[in-house]
Amino acid sequence: MKQSKLFAVQRFLLMIQAAVVGLGLILATGCESSGGGGGGGHDFGDRNPSACAVIGDSIAVGYGAEGAPWPARLAGLLDRSVANHGVGGITTSQGLSILDGVLARDAGIIIISLGANDAINGISADAVRNNLGAMIQRIRAANGLPVVGNITPMTAGHSIFYPQAERINEAIRDLCSSEGVLLVNLNKVVTFDMLQPDGLHPNSDGQEAIANAFYNRVRSRVE
Repeated sequence: MKQSKLFAVQRFLLMIQAAVVGLGLILATGCESSGGGGGGGHDFGDRNPSACAVIGDSIAVGYGAEGAPWPARLAGLLDRSVANHGVGGITTSQGLSILDGVLARDAGIIIISLGANDAINGISADAVRNNLGAMIQRIRAANGLPVVGNITPMTAGHSIFYPQAERINEAIRDLCSSEGVLLVNLNKVVTFDMLQPDGLHPNSDGQEAIANAFYNRVRSRVE
């Protein structure tokens, strides 16, 4: 009788121990999912989590009399510094070549918005994926947080390049999914009525839409 009571006590203690362990796991999971501080838990090292840098093409530079380009509008929305390293006509390969200069500064969030010129120049989707993948790896190695925007719609005189742009966008989506990288779907937020007559560059509404799309993606990541 005493032995059976002892076994019952032991079983009761084991049940309590299991409950305590389970509660600890729940609390630990809750803390991890909530993140903390700037960058949603990303380790920026010595980089500045409050600063963003943009590697983009003529859309980031601004084209036509359409007001401020989207990086400047993003800076206003974030009330933070956004360094615009946009270069008109730049491809992903050229973006990769200027990345080290961008990383030499201390911006924590590096936004890549390239690909349109690759489509225009007939560069393959695989090559674009490889270039962007290399950029992502370098940014992460430098403790930066990469954010990628895909290609906006093309119409009018640029509609001939749109099928290739869609193939590149598919590669970008696949890359960001496999690498766990933040993707901003500019192809969805920019509509045809937000383009200038050339069918490629955004008008003021399009620039605002791009700025808001990046803002909604990174606002919780800056301190």
